[in-house]
Order: sequence, then structure tokens, then C-alpha cells
Amino acid sequence: MAWTLDALDRAWHPSHWRRPAPEPHTGWPLPELGLVAAIAGLHIADHTVIDERHHVAVHLGTAAGAVVAALAMGASPTELGLRRDRAGRGLRRGAGVSTALTLGIAAAALHPATRGYFLDDRVMDVSRREIAQRSLVHIPFGTAVYEEVVFRGVLLGLALRRLPPLPAAAVTSVLFGFWHVFPALADHGANPTSQGRGRGAHVAGTVVTTALAGMAFAWERLRTNSVVAPVMTHATINAVTYALAATVAARHRPDGSPAPADELDDELRRSSGGP
Repeated sequence: MAWTLDALDRAWHPSHWRRPAPEPHTGWPLPELGLVAAIAGLHIADHTVIDERHHVAVHLGTAAGAVVAALAMGASPTELGLRRDRAGRGLRRGAGVSTALTLGIAAAALHPATRGYFLDDRVMDVSRREIAQRSLVHIPFGTAVYEEVVFRGVLLGLALRRLPPLPAAAVTSVLFGFWHVFPALADHGANPTSQGRGRGAHVAGTVVTTALAGMAFAWERLRTNSVVAPVMTHATINAVTYALAATVAARHRPDGSPAPADELDDELRRSSGGP
């Protein structure tokens, strides 16, 4: 027996974290492991041989393929967080969380103590058009939809067929952490705040941080029984951070000295919609 809609609507509550599906799947999870291996292989190819111009199409195709594979394994849209009648819940919660996150990220970019974390050589000379394209297309669809459908939709949904909600969320969040090894390697040389640490320490810190973020995204998914909420939250974090990083970089002097605080603060306030 699969999860019922009513049971999944309550799976977010601590009293249900250790309750498995009515008849959990047993035996070797070979189809699930095969799907994880296939997704991982595409992820490696994505970072090594696939041209960046094709990333959005490849990512959305991978997400769609993962959904088709999960449905072929017997999972239902309810178990995958893809029910249309739960999208409204996800939209409301995602909008609220996204608003709070936008304000928090903007405050961090404005504050001198945390502004350095927004410095990134890769966004030093990007145009406004590229900022808009990445913030409105590449990040929401090529990253947030892709990763949330794969991790909080497909993989979490399949894990819930074998494990209670808490361990299912933990396993998929650990996978999500290791998913960010390649991005962490790229970040290490681009952000001045990370260059003082060894590459291994930076990668390990990124894996742990993103695994914890994965747990938060999983809770949002379970709280609303929809992937819409984590998609919105994930897109907000990445897009707002990228746009503000580009703003900080644009005001950063070529010799490495920061722009005058009053000029930079005015620019950041304008970009974040502040007074």
C-alpha cells in the first residue's frame, strides 16, 4: 500500500517523522540506485563535457526523465509532491519564505561584515542582460526546478516508499550535499573569502552546508506536500544572491579595494528595492 494523500499531508509533523509507509518496500533498491547513478552520471557530464549553453535544456530534460522513471517504478504524483491541488500550498509558503530571504540576503550584502561573501570574480564584468537572464531563467529553471524536482520530488518520493520521512529526508539531503562538490571546486578560486581555506576544507564545508539546506527544503516539501515551495525558496536564494553579488562586484575596484561604503550601500539599496 502506498502513502495516502492524508498521511503525506501530515508527514511534516515531528510525530510522523519516524512513521514509514503503510507497507514499505523491502529488498534491494536496485531501480532506485540505478536512477541515482544515471542522474549522477549526467551531473558529471554536465560539469565536464556539456556546453553551458545547453544546461537549461539538459537540466529540465533530466528532471522530466527522472519523473518518468519514478512513475514507471510505481510512484504516484502524490508521493512525488507533484499534485496540482497542493501547488497552492507550496506557492503561499514559498512566497512568504522568499520574501523573508530576500530581505535577509540584501541585509547581508549591505553589511560590511558579510559583504565580502558576495565578491566573486565570475560576476565582475557581467552585463545587466546576463544578470537578468541568469536570475530569471537559468537559476529558476536550470537550477531550482531541476534540483528540487530531482531531489525533493523524485528521490525523496522514492525514499519515502522505503523509509520514514526523517531518514528519507536525511539520505536525500546528504546526496544533495555531495551534488555540490563540482560547484564548490569552482567557487574556491573565485571568491576571496574562500581562498584562505584549503580546497578540501572548502568543499567539505559546502557539502555540509548544502546538505543542511537540503533538509530545510525537504521540510518545506513535506510541510506543503508540494515541490513548489522548495523550488521558490531555492530560486530566491540563488537568484537574489547572484544579482547582489554582481552589484557588489560592479562596485568593487580593480585593485581589490572596496568602493566607498556610501556609494556601494546606495547601489545595493537601489538594486534590492530599498529606499
